[in-house]
Amino acid sequence: MALAILLRSEPDSGVSFIHESQDNAEINVLRFQTDYLPLSADINMENFLVAVGTCCGSIDLLRLSNDDTITCHNHKTLFQASSVTGLCLAGDSHLVSCNSQGEVFLWDINSTKNMPHKLEPMNYPVNALTQIGDGLVAGLSSSGKLAIWDIDKKRIVCDIGCPDPQSSLVQLHHWSVGKCLLYPSSDGTLVIYNLENNTLASINAHRHQPFSVTVSHDYIYTISLKESCMKRYSDILSGEYQTFTVPENITSINLFDDSKEQFVGIDSGGNADIYCVVENRLEPANLLKERCCHTVVIPHPNYRRVLIAAAIKGEIENNILSGQTQDLDYRYDRLKDLGFPVTALTLKISACRQNDDLIDYLSALKELVGSLPHNKGDFDEYIIEYTRVLQETWHPLEAINIYEQRNIDSTEIFKHLSRAVEIISNDIYVIEADIEIDKIIASASFMGKIFEGLWCIDQKPSLSFKNITAAMIAEKYNQIRKSNNTYACLSEAQVICPFWLTKDRIDNTELVIFSKSQDTPRAELIYGIKIDQYHSGSFLTPVMLFSAGVSNNETDFLAHNKNIESIYRSIMADTPDCRWPDMLFKTVRNAIQQANTSAGNMFPI
Repeated sequence: MALAILLRSEPDSGVSFIHESQDNAEINVLRFQTDYLPLSADINMENFLVAVGTCCGSIDLLRLSNDDTITCHNHKTLFQASSVTGLCLAGDSHLVSCNSQGEVFLWDINSTKNMPHKLEPMNYPVNALTQIGDGLVAGLSSSGKLAIWDIDKKRIVCDIGCPDPQSSLVQLHHWSVGKCLLYPSSDGTLVIYNLENNTLASINAHRHQPFSVTVSHDYIYTISLKESCMKRYSDILSGEYQTFTVPENITSINLFDDSKEQFVGIDSGGNADIYCVVENRLEPANLLKERCCHTVVIPHPNYRRVLIAAAIKGEIENNILSGQTQDLDYRYDRLKDLGFPVTALTLKISACRQNDDLIDYLSALKELVGSLPHNKGDFDEYIIEYTRVLQETWHPLEAINIYEQRNIDSTEIFKHLSRAVEIISNDIYVIEADIEIDKIIASASFMGKIFEGLWCIDQKPSLSFKNITAAMIAEKYNQIRKSNNTYACLSEAQVICPFWLTKDRIDNTELVIFSKSQDTPRAELIYGIKIDQYHSGSFLTPVMLFSAGVSNNETDFLAHNKNIESIYRSIMADTPDCRWPDMLFKTVRNAIQQANTSAGNMFPI
């Protein structure tokens, strides 16, 4: 909703609310009479509260209705006993006001006492106020002093000398995109105070000419009344701008609707109108008939930013509901640029979850959890989900770090992950994964790690025998292999004692593998028999393993992982049903039967 306030002079002292209807069909005007000349005003569009300060020290608080008729109600008056040179509605319940003596007052607008707290004085006339964040309000003096108050601590946290602002019109704007404060100086330069590194800079906007400034989310506008021109900056550091012609008789102008680039301007006779950008000039729309006006006040540009973000959020949610989750990156980035990175990431997480996009899902969770404060409990579900995905994609050390940093109470899972980290660091291991290996390889690349190890990709039903060991099966298999040239193409059996890691348990077991390599297994498919020994007997499980090999250059993990993924995909394409080669299967079966006979067993248990 577009809204502006016109401050009117005598003989018709008061304020006029200029309001665009929700369907953008018409402009509505609501007039409010004040007993004295209004000097300042501020608007909080989140709770539709307006404050109007007058020359005698009275402050009118007005609550607006959020509809097309826009009406005032709950009128309340405060009094600070001196001219109100600046106002700032800070949050839902606080109002900051100032006077020409440098005093700054903090009001609790919900209190019945109507008595302010005095903030630490600036000791210079305070002529403009603006909110720059939760609990922070900036003030500018006509004598060239800029201060920032922490209203919770009621003291100044930053006080610097700066170029003198224009004496005729002291303005101070917060541009959230550029993370800076802006105001026009007396020598025609635009002064920029960087809130991140606390530095001052300036650009030559209108040399030695008075001008005013207004900001939207995307642009900064400087309007020189004597030069009859407006400059639009999208990047103040580059100094590049676009110029528009402004009618000569305009004396004050401010942004009305940044989506349409509409402005409310006041001419030299005190007449107000809405001006629209037409090609390279501003033209009046002849929509207003307000008279005796001297100042235009608009909501903080953050309000428009919130509206834009809400619209984008709605679009993304509708796409997710309809299953159209592709090509949303631009909208996510736009939300981040508007200052809503958490909202963007939570929406992306929802879309990736629905789309079964594991890597983007992991990426969004990692970014979100990394940006959250450690004591924030509102997003615990995402922290827990992130650790779950880390476990699923086999990054136990990273999951442990999250548990430790966030003090998550999951003792059994923590013990399991700790043991898995220890085994992976020091011993031969086989990992049984719940998801496709290529997704785990991709997650390793995303986490900046080399993909390696032996991975179980298929298991057949287990068979139970008595007194059979891995060594017995390997011995019988090698005897059969050497007994006939037909089996010469088969590799020699090897016995290894790996740890078998699953999401739920860790077993120390024996494994007979039938590999082509006598040394460290390279990237290839390996067939094997897993032997688990229990007091009741031996359980033999035919398994298929994928060996990731070993990278010779740990710094080039991306190339290694890409090569491994290519090999894995090729192997899986050749063995879609995961069946053992017929000759190998028969040889292993005969070896097990002979081992069973040697152990004195007539039949499997």
